[in-house]
Amino acid sequence: MPVRSRLCMTTVVAALLALAGPPAFAQDAARGVSVDGAGAAIRSAFDGLARWVSATTGTAADAVAPPPAAQPQPLPNASAGRAPPVPYEPWPVILGEPALPLAGATAASLTKGWNPALNYQGMQAKLLVLDASGKRHVARPLSAPLRVGERFKLMVTPTFDAVASLHDIHGNGWALQRGAQVYPAAGSSVALTAGQPALLPVGANYFVVGARDLRRFVLSVRHAKAVGEARSTQPAYRQDGAAASSYLQLVPRSSFPAFEQLLVAGNP
Repeated sequence: MPVRSRLCMTTVVAALLALAGPPAFAQDAARGVSVDGAGAAIRSAFDGLARWVSATTGTAADAVAPPPAAQPQPLPNASAGRAPPVPYEPWPVILGEPALPLAGATAASLTKGWNPALNYQGMQAKLLVLDASGKRHVARPLSAPLRVGERFKLMVTPTFDAVASLHDIHGNGWALQRGAQVYPAAGSSVALTAGQPALLPVGANYFVVGARDLRRFVLSVRHAKAVGEARSTQPAYRQDGAAASSYLQLVPRSSFPAFEQLLVAGNP
C-alpha cells in the first residue's frame, strides 16, 4: 500500500474512534493505569487505595482525640501454662508496587467504596502513639519501632469485613516461634467493618511497651473465611508513608484476603 494510502487509512480509523467516544472504562495494562470516562486516572493499585482511604476516612483517622485519662494495658507475654508455641513462618510481604493493575475501579467509584469483587483487597494501618503529655497522638507507619514506655493504639482500616488479633512472637534468628494470642482474649477476635477505622485495643485502654530487651508481636487482619486453603496465597504488598502503612493483596476467586505484620517493641 502506498504511503499516502496508509496515512489516509490511519486518519479514517482515528476519526471513527473519535466519533465512538471514550470507553466508560479503559485499562492500559502495560502502564498499569486505569482511566474512567471522565479521564481521571488511577496510576497504580496503591494510588487507588490512597484515593479510597482519603474519601472514606478524610482526616478523621488522624484526629482521634485521646481520652481524658489514657489507661495503660501492658502487652502480655505468653505464659508457661498456655498452649505450646509453634514455629513462626511469616507470611510474605513485599515492599513495592504490585505488578498487575487494579482492575474494574475508577477514581469516581472508589470515592463511594471498595468493591468486594475487585481483584485486590487491602488495608491501611498505623500506630497512634501518645506524646509525653498524653494530649496528642503521633501517627507512625507499622515499620516504625516502638520505645519502652510508649502508649499506643493500632488503627486499622480494611477494604473488607475482617477479624483482627495480636499474637506473641518470641525467640531469636531463625528460631522464632508464634506464642499465645495476647489480644483480645484467646479464642476471640475483634470484628472490623469495611471502610471503618478501628482502634486496637478497643475502648480507653492503650498498649504500653514494657521494659524488656525486645518484644515482637504479629498483627493479623483477615477475612473471617480466610482459613486453610480458602486464604489467598498471594503475597501482600506494602508501602510505608510518613504516618501509615498501606497493604494490598491479589485475591483470586474463591479465596479471601489475609494480612500479617510483625511489630517490634522495646530496645533492640
